[in-house]
Amino acid sequence: MTTVSELETLDLLNRLPDTTLLKTSEAAVLLRTSVRSLERLRQTPGGPPYMQGGAMGASGANQKCLYRKGDLLAWVESNMLSSNVEAAIRKGQLFKTIHDLAEERPYWVDVTGQIRGDVESTEVEDFLKRLGSPMWDIEWLSADEVSLRSWSDPDTKRSHTQSVERVLTDVLGAVRGAQELDEFERDALKGGDSVREKI
Repeated sequence: MTTVSELETLDLLNRLPDTTLLKTSEAAVLLRTSVRSLERLRQTPGGPPYMQGGAMGASGANQKCLYRKGDLLAWVESNMLSSNVEAAIRKGQLFKTIHDLAEERPYWVDVTGQIRGDVESTEVEDFLKRLGSPMWDIEWLSADEVSLRSWSDPDTKRSHTQSVERVLTDVLGAVRGAQELDEFERDALKGGDSVREKI
């Protein structure tokens, strides 16, 4: 007998009738996430589509949200990744070294000159629609160049900036560590020992 935890998300969803409507707590189980995570996903673009009950103009945080099986399947399939690099690109965390920051990468630029995101994480269908359009251009920019530009989405720019900051913090830590090692080495040589030989 197979338990829920043993089935892959897609297998589990495919076993449900096509007309199934799921409460948030049920959808969270099927998606292998938490209710809180689904609630957060409803506040930002990119989460699974949902339906919310209530009369027109109704307000309140306790409105019942329902998820359709088909929408959950489509969302899971659209968020599948084939590699760690693809996951890093999607999260804006591909920059790992100072050399990555200097390397130019393709970014979408709209007619107002604002950065709209990196080209490599664009869905193929959107990529094909944008190619050749007078509304879109691709500019190859380094991380520092694109960081200084205006972005249409502050959250996307924030994610990019945080990725750049992580690399710079790591590099600064390594530089400081090397400086300290040099100072220890200098002091040890005065005493006749080599710190590097002991490490």
